[in-house]
Amino acid sequence: MNESTTKPTKQFSGCASLAALGVQLRQLDVFGPIGKTVRIAQKTVKHTPIDKVYDAFISLLAGAHGLVEINTRLRADPALQKAFGRSSCAEQSVVQETLDHCSAENVSQMEQALDTIYRQHSQGSSWPIVIVAKAEPATSQPVEREDHAVPQARFHSGWTRGRKNIHP
Repeated sequence: MNESTTKPTKQFSGCASLAALGVQLRQLDVFGPIGKTVRIAQKTVKHTPIDKVYDAFISLLAGAHGLVEINTRLRADPALQKAFGRSSCAEQSVVQETLDHCSAENVSQMEQALDTIYRQHSQGSSWPIVIVAKAEPATSQPVEREDHAVPQARFHSGWTRGRKNIHP
């Protein structure tokens, strides 16, 4: 009786390091503020609108150059889906429809959620934020400037070694 009656639970992914990141992001609940703040007006059939946004996010992390690659990058990798806490993945056309339904209010909600994520998980959030604004003259005439502080770099064609010659 050396045979096991349980089926194996190991799954493999070509994106193992990304899967490890997915487990960590899920444990830290990094995507939680987005789910609590962003409300996209779309009915839920199989996946919620936030799940579809999450699928787009995961596929971009997996190296997709656009939403059209969700089916090949994420749907084809169930281990990666499970690492990010997803049991399945939405079809790329459904994800695109969800993003098309987003309004300016949804963008504002996403900005608030990302700000919350930054404040919760970033070490940089404890530093004071200083905004520096430079006032420009309010005229219709073009402003001429003489910027001698930044020299123009002139490069020769082809590859060269060493420093590049910088001429003012």
